[in-house]
Amino acid sequence: MRQALMGISGLLVLTISGVAQISGDEAIRTCRESIRKSAASRLGALNIDFRSTQLSENQGAPNRVEGTFAVHWGEKPEIHTYACSVDASDGSLQWTQIDSKSAETAPAGSTTQRTYTDTDLIDKCRNAVRKKIYDHGYIGMHANSISIEKSADLSDRVVGTATAETGGNRNVFKFSCEISRSTGVIKSIEVYGQ
Repeated sequence: MRQALMGISGLLVLTISGVAQISGDEAIRTCRESIRKSAASRLGALNIDFRSTQLSENQGAPNRVEGTFAVHWGEKPEIHTYACSVDASDGSLQWTQIDSKSAETAPAGSTTQRTYTDTDLIDKCRNAVRKKIYDHGYIGMHANSISIEKSADLSDRVVGTATAETGGNRNVFKFSCEISRSTGVIKSIEVYGQ
């Protein structure tokens, strides 16, 4: 940043040329807004509770915001990690991630192919199952168990059980999703009430 002193009609004016920096609070606010939207689309969570937040301010590089949040489905909250990169000069969001350690997605226009992590696949299946169950009049779905059966051809199966309720009655469902690890596309989904 350069500073210059200029005299104008007997007044001394300090001019500063350089790039303005956003505050740490603005970086955190930008990140949290994005995480709320991502949690709504990926997890079906309309209300999340941020538990911890840490800001790493990097001179001349994007700020990194990370921490944890809770989603309340039933008696026990689900705890998720999150991280974002926010440009310190203009406050623009560079990338966001929920849970996945490798979710620093390639910049827009990049030809780098993304491989989805176990957490990504679990999230995709859980969201698809939740939608299917909710479409049949149930609410408050909670995944009781969920795991991945890996295959050599990059089409993995996510399987598990979930509980949801309708009219005060609880029902247990078995579910499975076949998902492409390279594209994240759900090839098939099955949900059975017990």
